[in-house]
Amino acid sequence: NVFAGCTALHDVSLSQSILYLGEEMFLDCLSLTEIVLPDSIHSVEKNAFYGCTALIDVTLPSQLNTIGDGVFQNCSALSEIELPSTLRTIGSNVFQACKSLTEITIPENVNSMGSSVFYRCQSLRSVSLPNALREMGSSVFYECVNLTSVRIPSRITRIGSGMFSGCTSLEEIILPDGITEFGNGAFSGCTALVTLDIPTGLTLIDTKAFAGCSNLTT
Repeated sequence: NVFAGCTALHDVSLSQSILYLGEEMFLDCLSLTEIVLPDSIHSVEKNAFYGCTALIDVTLPSQLNTIGDGVFQNCSALSEIELPSTLRTIGSNVFQACKSLTEITIPENVNSMGSSVFYRCQSLRSVSLPNALREMGSSVFYECVNLTSVRIPSRITRIGSGMFSGCTSLEEIILPDGITEFGNGAFSGCTALVTLDIPTGLTLIDTKAFAGCSNLTT
């Protein structure tokens, strides 16, 4: 909470000796527009930039391994961000309600993503997921209303609850054969979805998985 609530703070210079960015360090710094994180940082902790509504330019460390829960949640002006190739873990709610974010590429070494990572990212049109990804939480793309196509990596075995719920522009979802379960409401409200190839390994379709998919034909 070092600078939490410093609403007039607009310029920060960080030492190269910092190893991690603590929880809620810049929470609700409403005037902060850009920041460069030194390469010495390996982890950005929970809610570090939560509610930084003016933040538009973030340079992440080249050795970053972990982005904690809610780090960029409600950073409503953030339209793009480059994630370093060293990144392995993305927590829950990291980009929730980043309503200006239009596209993102998840680096190839990321193997875990939490829940609601892109929850209500209403401008998100394109996302690239890595082959190394093994785990995705629930509601990852909930109400990403401009998302049109997604390819799920081959190591994912479950489409979690509400994963694509309310993705009203989603026309194409490419699923690997290793998927065994569709969670509760996984595709509910995907009104642009016309066809879906069901994976051969699927054993469970949970409640309301396709509720409200009014154009689904096959």
